[in-house]
Order: sequence, then C-alpha cells, then structure tokens
Amino acid sequence: MLEQIGIPAARVRLTWFGGDPEPTDGVYSTTARFEEDVDWPSGETWSVVLAFDRGNVSAYFLSVLAPHQRLRAGRQFEMYECTRRTALVEVLA
Repeated sequence: MLEQIGIPAARVRLTWFGGDPEPTDGVYSTTARFEEDVDWPSGETWSVVLAFDRGNVSAYFLSVLAPHQRLRAGRQFEMYECTRRTALVEVLA
C-alpha cells in the first residue's frame, strides 16, 4: 500500500535503547539521524516510521519527499526522541 503512494518500505533489524520496552506490534515514529546528517538536529531532519508485525520490522519515511535511497540494504541509522537515542536501525532489504 505504501508503494502505491510513492513511499517505499524496507525490512530492518533494530537494537532498542529506548527507556520503554521495545514495541512488538503497531508503529513507532520519531526523527532519524543518518551518517550524512552532519548538521543534525539543526539541519534537515526526517521522520521514520517503524512498523512492527509479529516479529518483523519495516521502516519507511513519513514523507514522499524524503531521501528514500537512504533505506537501502547495509545502511544504518539512529532514531531519537529529542536528544535521547532510542534505536539503532540496520536496513536488511
């Protein structure tokens, strides 16, 4: 469904650092920090959604205008709530 509106999703694995337990279903969305985000958080930031479905996790940007190429296999990024790192995300496919 996301692909139909121009938002590709990627299968991911994550290491959870959040203060709350790691979600097991539903969605979690916050800002992401990628390697090329040198001015983060004062520069351009993007929101990423993690969708949990029976042990499988996928990630996608909240905006169709986002740099979707950053969600390619082998890439990693971090997710933050304000300045607190909540997850390290590895893109699998």
